[in-house]
Amino acid sequence: MGSRPLLDFFWTSPVTLESLSPAPSTLDAEALGTLRGEAERLFADALAERPPDERDETLTLGDAIVHRVAGTGVVAVLFPTDMKCSECITSDGRGSIFFLYAPADRRIVFQTFGHPEWNPAGKSVRVVMPRLYFRICGDPEVYFLADYHGPWEEIRYAIFQMRSGLRMLVSWGG
Repeated sequence: MGSRPLLDFFWTSPVTLESLSPAPSTLDAEALGTLRGEAERLFADALAERPPDERDETLTLGDAIVHRVAGTGVVAVLFPTDMKCSECITSDGRGSIFFLYAPADRRIVFQTFGHPEWNPAGKSVRVVMPRLYFRICGDPEVYFLADYHGPWEEIRYAIFQMRSGLRMLVSWGG
């Protein structure tokens, strides 16, 4: 599918927008194990982007929050994180790891680790947190509007295609 329906949404009226409600879902132990392993790898990659004196963080993953939107063939999976450095008194629970996962194929469609104050030079760190699932004008594709925050208080929003994880549109950031 091209970007035409998305452009129509922003440049013409009236446009019918169908809001979709996600349903809580679950994944089997094998799928969760795969995602937890990838989450650890994403964290390690992001940690490597930090200065050497800031790489002593440890990561604890929270329970997976899994949402399914009918007709997409993928689920949205969010792992809250808790991080702590060896010299810190308190932990930092502001990070998250997000996946789009196709259970039938046992395939990760999209993945990212995000934290609002990671490292200004971080290239792989990006918070993605879906806020609204929708269809446009009867198009069978499902999209979602998400927080799309960068590694150092860069606040943006983005629209993604759920089935593919393709980022369709990103707001200006600041």
